[in-house]
Amino acid sequence: MLLLVPYVAAALFVVQSLCLKQFKKVGEHQGEPLLLHASYMLMIAVGFMTWTMLMAGPFTVSLSTFWIAIVYGADFALTMTVYSLAIRTGPLSTTSFCFSASMLLPVAASALFWQESFGYMKWLGVGLFMVSFYFILVYGKKQKTKRITRQWYGYAGLSFLLNGNLSVLSKLQQTMTERDETSVFMTIAFLAGCLFCVIGSAISSRIGRKNKLETSEPGAKMVLQNLATFVKYWPSIVGLALTTGIGNWIVVWLSGKLPGSYLFPTVNGGIIIGLVVVSRFLYKEHLSSRGWVGIIVGIAAMIAVSV
Repeated sequence: MLLLVPYVAAALFVVQSLCLKQFKKVGEHQGEPLLLHASYMLMIAVGFMTWTMLMAGPFTVSLSTFWIAIVYGADFALTMTVYSLAIRTGPLSTTSFCFSASMLLPVAASALFWQESFGYMKWLGVGLFMVSFYFILVYGKKQKTKRITRQWYGYAGLSFLLNGNLSVLSKLQQTMTERDETSVFMTIAFLAGCLFCVIGSAISSRIGRKNKLETSEPGAKMVLQNLATFVKYWPSIVGLALTTGIGNWIVVWLSGKLPGSYLFPTVNGGIIIGLVVVSRFLYKEHLSSRGWVGIIVGIAAMIAVSV
C-alpha cells in the first residue's frame, strides 16, 4: 500500500500545476506574482501549525530541523521564481524537461550519501523516465518553440539544481533522528518561504520603480490592487495551498520510508504523465506519435522502478 502513496502526491501536484497555470493571467507590469506565492505559503504554514498544536499540543523543534527548514523554504521560494523566469525566457517543453530531470539529484544523493542499494531494474527505470520525459516534453508537443537564449540556460540550470535540492533536503531531514518533526518542519519551511517571497516582492518593486518599469502609483493604490488580485485568484490560491502543502508533506514523509530510486522518479513520472492526460481532456492539447511513445516508455519506467 505504501508504494501507491507517491502516486497520490503526483496527483496532487498535477492539480497544483493546473492552479498555478491561472497565475499566468496576472498583469506583466506587476512582475513575478511573488505576493500570490507568499499568500498560499502562509496558508500552508498556518495549516500545519494548527494541525500540530491540535494533535500534539505545544511543540518543540530541534536545531537541525529548524535550519534545514529555513533552507528548504528559501529553496522553495527560489525554485518557484526561477522556474517561472525560465518559462518566460525559453521554450516551455525544454524547460519542463530540465525541471523534471532534477529527480536525478535526489536519486544520486540517495546512492552516494545514504548507501541505498540500486538494482539494475531501478537504474533501467530511471533511464527510461529520462527518455520518457524527453519524448513527451521536447519531441512530443505540437507547438512552436521560443528561441533559446543565454539567459534561459542560466534560469533552466538553476531550476534543475533548486528543484532537485528540495528532495535532497527532505531526505536529509527524514533520515535524522528528528523525523517525527515533519509537521513542524513544514510549518517553519513555508513560513520562511512566505517571508522570502515578501522580501523579494519588495525588492522587485523598488528596483522596478527605480528603472521606471512600473507606474509611480501611491502605496495605498498598489495595496488595493494586490488585494483585488488576491480576491480574483482566491480559488487558485486555496487550491495551491492544499495541493502544495499536502503533496510536499507526503514527499517529505515518504523520504524516510521509501528508497529515493523509487520515490522521486515515481512522483515526477506520475506528474508528467498525469499532466499530459489532463491537458488532453481539459485543454484539447494533442501529442505527436513521439509523445505517445514517451507515455508508453514512462509506464514501463514506473514498472521497472517498482521491481
